[in-house]
Amino acid sequence: MAAIEDSANKFEREKWLSEQEFKRRELAISERAQSLSEQDFLFKIEDAKRSRWASPLIVAILVAAIAAVGNAVVAFMNGRQSEALENTRAEASRILEMIKTGDADRAAANLRFLAESGLIENSERLDAIRRFLAERAPGQGPSLPSPSTTIGLQPTRTLPAFDPLRPSTLAVGRLEIPMAFGASGTRNVNCTAFRVAADLVITASYCLGRDQTSERRIEFFPIAADGSIRAGIPIKLPPRETIMLPGTLGTSSENIGITVLQMDTVSMVDGGWLTLSDAPPLLEQPLGAIAFLNSPDQMLARDTRCRVFSVSQSQFAHGCQLGPGAGGAPILNSDGTRVVGIESWGGVDLGWAVRADQVVARSEILRRI
Repeated sequence: MAAIEDSANKFEREKWLSEQEFKRRELAISERAQSLSEQDFLFKIEDAKRSRWASPLIVAILVAAIAAVGNAVVAFMNGRQSEALENTRAEASRILEMIKTGDADRAAANLRFLAESGLIENSERLDAIRRFLAERAPGQGPSLPSPSTTIGLQPTRTLPAFDPLRPSTLAVGRLEIPMAFGASGTRNVNCTAFRVAADLVITASYCLGRDQTSERRIEFFPIAADGSIRAGIPIKLPPRETIMLPGTLGTSSENIGITVLQMDTVSMVDGGWLTLSDAPPLLEQPLGAIAFLNSPDQMLARDTRCRVFSVSQSQFAHGCQLGPGAGGAPILNSDGTRVVGIESWGGVDLGWAVRADQVVARSEILRRI
């Protein structure tokens, strides 16, 4: 009986051990399965991250972005190169115009002016010009034949009726200003002015001098359709408005002024008035200038040199052949529809004009016209 009981106990013990071993194996399998499941989950996460960047849509977007950046860089470089090429052409043209004097010494003086006024921006070209001027012997150096002045200047009364600038000439007149010259007494100084309204004319401020009181008799002399000078119209003083702008070209940085004057009577005998442009002048833009050059005749400057050479914040340089008496003259676009500048200073070879768009922007009166 005891042997049977021991055998039963032994069997139960082995059964229990077998069950414990089975459960350990089952637990190990479960842990292994759990580990494999976790590894599979992590793999799927990594695969999802990789597949996000490997997506055809993402790849297409990245390729398009890279192509856009590349195109922008190419366009920027092409723009810089085109700008540099245009600047080189403009400077070369400017230099050629400056040596069209027929005289080596005058050509050298013009080149010195270009170098000192900042109209040559290329440092290598500027250094070469300065070396040439320093080493040049008097009477030597390049020069080209000077164009005939009769090509650049002509009396406006000789213009045909269909000339686009003919109507504009009727708005331009001679301004006579009495000036005191010490012991020499008082005599009239001539400038040019032009109508911008029925009773308003504008001119360069320096033409009036410092005495702008009503004691002086300043007169505006318009022209008739046949080119003859009409009777003078008195100008009211003080001026209606003086517009001051910074001098940004030439050898002086002083402010420059444009003055708006009111006529004592309205004058529209043969023509109206001129319109000031609200757009900046363009490099190489062809021009026409109407002025009284200390002569009875109203003159028109218009040839291949009469164009914009350089543009600054408030002025531009031009090649229209003007001179004494042209201060305040309108510098028009080639078809005469807009005044792009008002002559402030210049000579036969190079002149400076105040930008009309900047005058309008700073004027209370002209903005309302």
